Amino acid sequence: MFLNRFFILISFLLLALNANALLGLSRRSEQKEQIAKARAEYAAGNYQETIKLMKDFTLKDAPKRRIKRAYVLIAKSYISMEEYDKAMLTLNEALEFYPKDKDLRLSLAEVYFLCDLNSRAIEEYRIVLNQDKNNQQAILGLARAMLKEGFYSKACEYFKKYVKMTNTQEADVYYDYAQSHYLANNFAPALELALISFEQKQTPDTKLLIAKIYKSQGKLEKAIQAVRDAWLLDINREDIFLTYALWLAYDEKTSKQGLEMAQDYLEKHPQNRLALFIKYIAYTKIGDNQNAQKSLKEIAVLKEKGFINILTNKILENTELKK
Repeated sequence: MFLNRFFILISFLLLALNANALLGLSRRSEQKEQIAKARAEYAAGNYQETIKLMKDFTLKDAPKRRIKRAYVLIAKSYISMEEYDKAMLTLNEALEFYPKDKDLRLSLAEVYFLCDLNSRAIEEYRIVLNQDKNNQQAILGLARAMLKEGFYSKACEYFKKYVKMTNTQEADVYYDYAQSHYLANNFAPALELALISFEQKQTPDTKLLIAKIYKSQGKLEKAIQAVRDAWLLDINREDIFLTYALWLAYDEKTSKQGLEMAQDYLEKHPQNRLALFIKYIAYTKIGDNQNAQKSLKEIAVLKEKGFINILTNKILENTELKK
């Protein structure tokens, strides 16, 4: 009798354990499906639906790794919608639960970087590197944050470490690395790196950087040729067109060409201060002081704040004092 009762009790316990195991398997299966659905919604650009699915998920009894993934998907959705403040709140909330999680901290650093909160980004990247000194994402992120924050020599150090560690051939990495050296006045390595970047991806910005480096080295002919090439890569880039015209205007041999370009541009944009200032420079180089003064007065009439107006007013004041 006792043995029969014992076997019955064991049977009930086994049934209960099996039921709980099956329930656990069912719950885990549902969680996997919900994450897969959220990822599909994210990939399709349905960010609000992704957030809704994952916010429900974070309230459920789920393994740590899955809740973390939910927070990351929510944050990425907010980033994609450019709602960076909500992304920051989401990631900071997640880090309260998982303070040592590198993925969450790297995501937070990325958001800070996108919002130009570079000092905060640097702090988060350093925390990751204290945990994992060879974390490639943190090293590259730190290099770029240092560049944006104006710590050019430090940026060069981290870019060098990243390139050596990864043997990367990414054009964008070499462009930023080149820019760090350029802004640190290290023109020879800047040129070498910019040329590598241009070999990988021929963009107008990279060619413009090459032009600026040549100009800083005093190689004006090469600089003008490079800025012309940069403009030809994208003839809709007005900033490059005006840079090209400005550099032509400064050289006595090409000042007339710079003047013509500025005049052509002013037909469509009659109040553009930079184009008017290019006219002033070109007329000065040609020796036409009357038209040079006229160009300055056209800028002064606009009465706008900015470097060109400040410079124009100073030149006009000095001209009046000399009379």
